[in-house]
Amino acid sequence: MSLRINWHFASFVLAFFIFLMIFSSSALFIIYNPLIYNYNFKKNHISQKVNFTLYNRTTSYLNSYFSGFSDNMPKIPHFEENENSHMMYVKRIFICLKIILIVSFIACLSFIEFLTKKRIIKKIARLTWKYIIAIIFIFVSFLLFLILTFDTSFITFHYLFFEGKQIFFPVNSYMIEIFPEKFFLQMFIFMIIIFIIESIAAVSMLMIAGKNDFVSPQNKTKLP
Repeated sequence: MSLRINWHFASFVLAFFIFLMIFSSSALFIIYNPLIYNYNFKKNHISQKVNFTLYNRTTSYLNSYFSGFSDNMPKIPHFEENENSHMMYVKRIFICLKIILIVSFIACLSFIEFLTKKRIIKKIARLTWKYIIAIIFIFVSFLLFLILTFDTSFITFHYLFFEGKQIFFPVNSYMIEIFPEKFFLQMFIFMIIIFIIESIAAVSMLMIAGKNDFVSPQNKTKLP
């Protein structure tokens, strides 16, 4: 009985860390991808409000600011103080995503190395991909719910992670002009697509690992 619990617990832990790694990497991939900002400029008709040179300068500054780990308030050209403060809170969220990615990546590598040394990676992989599919199904269902209720979800998100003064901005705010709400919905959808692609890749690799025999015949243990 204890062996069965150990198998499933180890598989779930590995699946959870892989899920965190996929989630954080897909989010960061979209956040730091310059193509998404070019898409925003063209698709959301930002050119009607701001010229591309100014827009490109602002997004380049933001990407540079978001790349570091320091918690200082930025001084973004044409941004008001509360808008700069808002970006500081945004950066804190990005830092959390980076930490999640680093920790989950190290945890996965360490755990896989441990399982390989114990010669049980094949059996764990055969269970892990099933747990990942279950976790991903629940998470994607939740993400689809957020899309269907995006207006409410977007406001709730800001109430949870930002202070009062960093939530509401005038319609003619420069930040709102270059980053309209629909841009974040588009980013969210792109993130889900990348998340699903990475998830399929992870599940495929685990299924392959589950078929490969890493254990010598005399050391094989029957999987519960």
